[in-house]
Amino acid sequence: MKKTIILGFAMLALFALMINVYADDANEQDDANETISLDTNNSDIQETDINATGKFGSTQFAMKIKLIHLMNVIDLKITQTEFILEKIEDNNLTIDKNVIETELENLKEIKSRIQVTLEDTYKTKEELLEVFLTEKENAKKSIKNIREYLRDNLPQELKNEFKRTFQAQKKELKPEFQKRVRELKDKHNEFIRNKFRDMLGKVKTEFKDRVTENKEELKREFKEQVREAKEKAEINQKLVTRGIVQKVRANGGNNR
Repeated sequence: MKKTIILGFAMLALFALMINVYADDANEQDDANETISLDTNNSDIQETDINATGKFGSTQFAMKIKLIHLMNVIDLKITQTEFILEKIEDNNLTIDKNVIETELENLKEIKSRIQVTLEDTYKTKEELLEVFLTEKENAKKSIKNIREYLRDNLPQELKNEFKRTFQAQKKELKPEFQKRVRELKDKHNEFIRNKFRDMLGKVKTEFKDRVTENKEELKREFKEQVREAKEKAEINQKLVTRGIVQKVRANGGNNR
């Protein structure tokens, strides 16, 4: 009876530990929703680096969440660019709009490619990461080109108007994107629960004949196993991410 009770305690302890390990992946607010500014004072999408996967890097569902956040930002930039073109027309400015219109089409194509990727159920998290980093680089280029062209060609009063307007706009996810993120978080959590069940089965087998009445000792052993598994996964993720980041930087994005 004691053996059964202690084993049950151990399983509950492991469950608690697994929740602590994976909760941030499922519930952390987006770290991909970087500011992409069209004014002359703020920066574009942040530089890609070895931590590009952030809190969302543990599953393919989590990587799709990052892609949705990126698409949300690009969608906002498309709306802002269309607003700029309308204002240029309204003010009868005699400037060449080809650069802006070309980059607007590039942003729309990037958004479309991200959408196609999100609908692909077979891409691995590594493939999704490569798409994310690549399209992020592409978006940076388009936004930079638009911003620099506006800086060099628009009258100052219109640039000031755009700056005030865009700074006042909210950056949160649009409702349609929020719904998709919630669905992906549910899938992410289910994936993690299944992962926990697999580990739980292995642990039950391993400790079946080793159960001790020292609950703290048993808990420490479980905690160490979870820590080692997490550390190994993080090291592997960094190595994979480094390779993908280097590849994307070498290519300089796609379709440019």
